[in-house]
Formats: sequence, C-alpha cells, structure tokens
Amino acid sequence: MMIAGVSAIFYGYAAFSESSKYAPRVKVDENVIELKNSFTKRVNRIKWIEVKKIEFDSYQLIFQLGEGELTFNYVSNPDVSIEIKNLLREVAQERNIEVVGG
Repeated sequence: MMIAGVSAIFYGYAAFSESSKYAPRVKVDENVIELKNSFTKRVNRIKWIEVKKIEFDSYQLIFQLGEGELTFNYVSNPDVSIEIKNLLREVAQERNIEVVGG
C-alpha cells in the first residue's frame, strides 16, 4: 500500500507539475516554441525563425514551417486554449507571421 502511495505521488509530480520535464505544456518565448502534449511524448521545439504561418483549429495548432508542417493536438479547457492562442498570436504578429483562425 505504501509503495502505491509513493508511486502515485511521483506520477502526479512528473505528469502535472509545471516544473517537471515530463508534464504536458505549451511554452513560448521570443526564440522558441516548446510543445508537449503527453507524459510519454517528447518535446517538440520550434524556432520562431522557422515558422511561416500558424493555423488555429479547435484544440489544434498547425505550424507551417520552412520544411513542412507540424500539427500539435492538445487537451485543455477553453480558457487555457484561448490563452495559448492569444500568446502565439501576439508573438507571431511581432514577427510578421501570418495567423489564421481563432
């Protein structure tokens, strides 16, 4: 029983803590976009310089890159989804990157 409790605490930290490298996230700064949608998936890092266009769909981000396309599906609540899209839109506009959808 004790082992199950310790395992649950570790899993909770690793899967949901903002400081965990395993937690799902969308992180945006002036140079890079980091996308991770699952505890078991690796982080996708996109340099802003590679982004030509961003398309927003329902819980989906589509990045047109210099060499192809990256589609990122995520699970969130509506408020967080809007916050993610607003942040991406703001940085994209500063860089004159086309944004489609909302």
